[in-house]
Amino acid sequence: MTVLNTDEDEFELENAGGRTRWALTLGLAAGLSLILLAFLLTRLGLHTVSGNHIVRETPRSAYLDIMSETNTGLRLARLVDYRKTYPNSRYSQYVNAQYAALKVFEERDWATYTRVRFDPQTDQDMINRALKSYVQHWGVYQRQAQITHLNSEQIGDDKISFAAPRSKYAQADTGVQEVPANLLVGDTVGRGQRVAMVRSVPARTQRPSVSHKLRVKYAPKPRYPSKARRKHIPAMVTLSLDIDAAGRVARAHVVEVRADKYHKKFARAARYAARRSRFYPRTVSGRPVAVSGYKRTYKFEIPQ
Repeated sequence: MTVLNTDEDEFELENAGGRTRWALTLGLAAGLSLILLAFLLTRLGLHTVSGNHIVRETPRSAYLDIMSETNTGLRLARLVDYRKTYPNSRYSQYVNAQYAALKVFEERDWATYTRVRFDPQTDQDMINRALKSYVQHWGVYQRQAQITHLNSEQIGDDKISFAAPRSKYAQADTGVQEVPANLLVGDTVGRGQRVAMVRSVPARTQRPSVSHKLRVKYAPKPRYPSKARRKHIPAMVTLSLDIDAAGRVARAHVVEVRADKYHKKFARAARYAARRSRFYPRTVSGRPVAVSGYKRTYKFEIPQ
């Protein structure tokens, strides 16, 4: 006769049920922990791939990286990239403000270099030092194409130059009267002497006549000052532009501002629009040359 030990069986069943409930609880807790961890990693911009953590850049992390950048040129380059990558970020207003501030100083330093570069009285050593000063501060991130183009026309024995010891145009046996008015007279004595400047021959950066207009490649409309717009105040601003051989405006000088009020605001708006303009460069003997003193007028009118 078989005797059933019901007490021990019930005890074992209770233990088995407890272990099952405990395992389910642990499984649920582990699952919730994994979900929470994945959520936190997503919020932090991290993803796990094959056990390795890959950092995904977010607008916030990119902005913080820019703020930690100590090199001025790299910071400006990163600001440019940020504006393209995250145009609608909540940090865009701060990025745009910093970009505008740094760009003013960068354009000022570039204008200083181009002024030295296109000065016919400047030698190659001064040009190299001016470029080195610009690159040390800003790098080549903003002007790489322009720097490469200008370096391809560097002053030297085998390069065309309007301030070199010997001009390329001295190859032909011609007199001074036969040299075009827009070229310098070549030195036939030797390379140890500077080119003699003829009084009637203009420098490389020349003032164009009113009848010869430069073709405009890109010309943004100046922003109307808000206070002047509200008060319906018109204005007319005349600028004198120095344009380099690439067609970029190196400097913009205010010649005249005709307005009843807000002269500085109108001048600032016109200069900002002018510096962003691009022109098709003037060419001499098939080569682009810089132009200085090019007059351009900006009108501010309230549409009727």
